Amino acid sequence: MVSLIQPIIIIQLFLLISVASKNNNRRILVDVTSNKLTREHDGSFGMWSYHGIAKESHAKPKEFIFNGDLVDKEGRHKHIASTLYPTLGLTSDQDPVYQEYLILQSQLVGVDGFLVEWGYKGHSSDVALQSYRSLAKKHKSFVLGVNWCDHWLYDSLKNRTRSEILDAFHDNLQYLMDTLFLGPDVSVFNNKNPVIFLFGRGITSDILRDLISMPLDLKEGVDKPIWIGSYLNFASGNKWDEWADLLNGTFGWVPPRTTPTPSDMPEWDFYASLKDVTTYHETLNNFGSDCLKKDECQLWLGSASPQFDNRGCAGWGGSLKKMAQWIKNDTSGNNLDIFDVQWRYYTNHVTTTNTILIPTLNDFSEASVVLATNETTLQSLFSILFFAREWKQNCYYGHDELLLFGFLDWFTMYKEAEFLGRTPNLNATNVMTLLEETGQWISEQNMTNAKQSLNKARESLKELTSLVSTNVLDIQVPSKQIYAVVPPVQDPYANYIINSTTGLFLQMDQPTADLLIKKNFKGFMSFQYQLLDSKFANLITMSSTKRKAKNSLDVGCSRQVITGTIGGSRLHSKYVSNFAEICDIMCNIPGVWQSANVTLYEQNQSWDHSAKNSSDIYFTANANFLVRKILLQFETWERKS
Repeated sequence: MVSLIQPIIIIQLFLLISVASKNNNRRILVDVTSNKLTREHDGSFGMWSYHGIAKESHAKPKEFIFNGDLVDKEGRHKHIASTLYPTLGLTSDQDPVYQEYLILQSQLVGVDGFLVEWGYKGHSSDVALQSYRSLAKKHKSFVLGVNWCDHWLYDSLKNRTRSEILDAFHDNLQYLMDTLFLGPDVSVFNNKNPVIFLFGRGITSDILRDLISMPLDLKEGVDKPIWIGSYLNFASGNKWDEWADLLNGTFGWVPPRTTPTPSDMPEWDFYASLKDVTTYHETLNNFGSDCLKKDECQLWLGSASPQFDNRGCAGWGGSLKKMAQWIKNDTSGNNLDIFDVQWRYYTNHVTTTNTILIPTLNDFSEASVVLATNETTLQSLFSILFFAREWKQNCYYGHDELLLFGFLDWFTMYKEAEFLGRTPNLNATNVMTLLEETGQWISEQNMTNAKQSLNKARESLKELTSLVSTNVLDIQVPSKQIYAVVPPVQDPYANYIINSTTGLFLQMDQPTADLLIKKNFKGFMSFQYQLLDSKFANLITMSSTKRKAKNSLDVGCSRQVITGTIGGSRLHSKYVSNFAEICDIMCNIPGVWQSANVTLYEQNQSWDHSAKNSSDIYFTANANFLVRKILLQFETWERKS
C-alpha cells in the first residue's frame, strides 16, 4: 500500500511556503513627525512647549499652557505638551542621533520604513526628511516616504494666484522625485511608481488634476508617481466621488473619535468606542477591497493606532478627543488593548491590503505614539513585534530579548558619551564607535552580535565615567560671583521688576566665568516669578552665546513664533532657533508666585559678557512681572588628575 503521509506533508509544506511567500510582500510603515525640538540641539523646544485654547470644546479644562523649559530637581521636563511622558525624556526630532535610534528601534520590532510628515522644501520637516535619507542609506532595507501635509504648503501660499499655487506644488513634487524617490530599495514604491501619501485639507481637486497632468523629470526605471489619500479626508462619505479619478488608493489613519463623552469623561468632548474602532476598520477594509476589485485603486493601506488624546495641542483649537489605550468590551466586560484590537482585525480577517500604517511613531502632541513612555512602557513596541511576526511570517529571532534588555540605553548612552566627550582630555570615541557597530548589527538582523556590542559599549562608558570627578557650585543672585551690571528696578520688597523696558542684567565675575568656560558642566537656574497683569504673557531669560542660529530652523514657517487663531482660539508655539534663549515661560495667572527651574547648557552659554548691556544672563518680558530668589547651580566635570 502506498503511504499517504508523504504527499500530505508535501502539500502542507507547499501551502506553508505559499503563505510565507505571500506574507513576505507585506510591510509595516510608521508615520513620523518632526516638530519637537530641544534647546540643546535646536535652540527651541518647538511643540514640547505650547499654549492653546480649545474654543470649540465644552470640556474642562480647555485652555492649556505647557512650558517645556521647566524641569524638576532631577532635570525632568514635566510641563510638556503631551499627556504621555517619553521614557527617554525630551528629545529633538531633528537630531540625527535620535533619528538613527528611531530607525534602529523600528527595525528591531519589524517596521520596514517611515512616512515623514512633510510640508515643502525649505520647511523644517524637509530638514528632517533629508537627514532620514542619509540614515536610511546607512541602514539598508529601510525605506522612506512622505505623508504630504499639503495644507502646510497650501496655507503658506495664501493670497497667491491659482497659477502660483499650482507651480509651487509642481516644484515641490519635482523636488521629491529628485531627492527621495530614487528607487524602491530606498523609498516607498508600488512596482515602478513612487507612492505619494496625501493627507488632505489643503490641495483642491482641480489643482491636483492639473498637477497630475504636468510633466516630471524622472530617474531611469521610475514611472510617474501614484497618489493615495487618507481615507477620512478623501474617501469616507461621498468624498470619493470627487477624488476617484485623481487618486490611486487610500490609507487608514486613527479611527474617528465621534461618540459624545459620558459624564465620567468631562475632560473630552468625544471619544472612540469599541464599535467606532471596529466599524472604521470594517468600512476601510470593504472600501479598499472594493476599490481594487473595480480597478479604481492600485493599493490601499490598513492602519493600527495605539491611542489618542489631543489635549497636548488643545485640539488644535477645536474639540478635545480621546481614544483610550484600554477599552471595555461591551459583551464580556473585559478591557481590551485598542492597538491589539486593530491589529487583530487585519490578522484575523480576509484583507486585500499588504501594508499596515501605524499613526504614529512619535506624535506626543496627540499622544498617538508607540515609543516607550512612562505610562505605557514598552507595551506598544512589543505589540508591533508580536504582530509583525504574524503579519509577515517572520520569526525576528532575538529581537524581543534585545528590546527588553537594554536597547533603550543606545540613545542615552550615545548622549552621555557626547557629553563626556566635551570634558577636556577625555575621549569618548570608543563608546560611540561601539554603538555605531551595534546599529549595523541590528540592520543586518544579527541580534546576538548587537547585544554583545551594546554590552561592550556599556562597559566602555562605565570605565570612561570612572575617570571623571565632579564638583558642585552654587551661586546666589546677587553675589560677588554674579551681579547686576545695570542698576535694577525693584519694588519695596526687593523683588526685581521685569517688563519690556525694564530688565535684570547679570554679569558673571571673570574667575567664575573662566572656570565655567574651561570645564564641562551641567547647570540649572531657579527663581520665582509673579505675573502682575491679567493677560497671557511671556517671561524670557537670555544669555551670552557663541552658537549661531541654525539655517534649518531659519527658513519656512519654522522661522516664526507660531501665534494665531484656529476657530477663534489662540495658539502659541515657538520654533525660533536662538541658542541665547535660556527659557520662555508662558503665564496667564496674575498675582501668584510660581517657581521655575530651567537648564543651562555648556554648549549654549558662553559667559563672555556678550549679551545685552555686557551681561551673561538677563530677564525680559512682554508684560509686568516680579522675579526673586534667583539661584544658579552647576555640577562641573573634569578628568581626574
